[in-house]
Amino acid sequence: MESSAKGEGIKSVLRWDCEKLRALIKNHERLSASTVINEIITFDEESEDEQLHYFSVKLKGVNDVRLVDPNDVYDYICNICPLPFLPKFYYKNIIYSKLKAIGDPNTLIKEYPVFINGKQATKQYVTVIYKRENHLNKKRKVDDITDVHTKTFFSEDDELLAFCWYTITKKLQTIERINNPGIKYRKMNMQIGGSDSLRAFFTQPRFSNYFIGELHVFHKDISPNSQRDGFQDSSALRELNVQMKAFLKNLSELCYRASEVNSIINKVAVAKDAQDDFDRKIDENRFATIKQKEEESASLIRKQQEAEKALNKLEKLKGRIPEEIKPIIRKVQVTALEDIGLNETDISNFAKSNENENEDQTDLDIDIKNIDVIVNKLSKLARKEKKLLSFVLDNVYEKISEDEFEDLIEKIVREYS
Repeated sequence: MESSAKGEGIKSVLRWDCEKLRALIKNHERLSASTVINEIITFDEESEDEQLHYFSVKLKGVNDVRLVDPNDVYDYICNICPLPFLPKFYYKNIIYSKLKAIGDPNTLIKEYPVFINGKQATKQYVTVIYKRENHLNKKRKVDDITDVHTKTFFSEDDELLAFCWYTITKKLQTIERINNPGIKYRKMNMQIGGSDSLRAFFTQPRFSNYFIGELHVFHKDISPNSQRDGFQDSSALRELNVQMKAFLKNLSELCYRASEVNSIINKVAVAKDAQDDFDRKIDENRFATIKQKEEESASLIRKQQEAEKALNKLEKLKGRIPEEIKPIIRKVQVTALEDIGLNETDISNFAKSNENENEDQTDLDIDIKNIDVIVNKLSKLARKEKKLLSFVLDNVYEKISEDEFEDLIEKIVREYS
């Protein structure tokens, strides 16, 4: 390790002899930590340019791929170290602005320029949420970050305990690991523990992956444990944990309500897709047999009824959503509807149209009965042959995929029309 302070003119060099360390560890003699360190380190000072100031670590003779792979080292540094945000993560301005209300952002959260093979490392937060494609390196955009919220924690004595920032996405759904989800503990801007350290505070563990963020711990009495996977017990930590539990319970409520809305809109999407598919088959004369037509008609009606029940549930849900999270839930609903090509007026009309259909189910049945089927139009087949083919196709229809069934029908039409 080499370091130099600006204006010193001296470079301090600390060398660790790992081969000697390995030999001492294998030795059965009990040695204190200080004795081992004194045996394996050497310290030198060399002249240096007074204008230079840096700290560098050089690994020599290291063969473990996990320690020397540039990409792995870069990713690790980006996740763990006290680094600046990416310039394109413009929500950083909200974070800095909120920090100014409690102190100097540059003092509270220190950031350092760190380079790996000449490439500067930064925290890798971006404004887009991705999904990995087929376990490959390819990814596609599935969501956007629309806002960053913050929360400051103080002790009963009005001492600053911690500061948290977390993202709000359009869909407010589970964020895949490729995006490094979770609210992470940080002390002196160094990550403590993993991305799931706060999972236990949520009412459902999965809700911890609905957010990306950081919880910066400032209180002097809250210190990392020796494994740096958590903090040493203290009264300040216990006080913070009580507040965190209440705070993340509220975030869990937000996640739960968003999940309900997404589930409801998904039922509407299923009914809409079924209606579109049914209409397409009518327009293109794709119903092969009477049984297929009747079964798909019955399935469509069930899905429409499920969607209507879901929409009624949505109306009741609106009355139970706390006022402070209503704007976020409304955005979730609008986004979910946009994804299926609908808006709030459309779902209102959808519910009304289904009510009318349920009131006059007989008319719907008559319309369906008036829809002719493909088998009846096969001119090369006699009436008995059409009846036999219908029987065969009705049984085949239940045992193969829809695409396979449609391919089969196309071949039959070409042969017997």
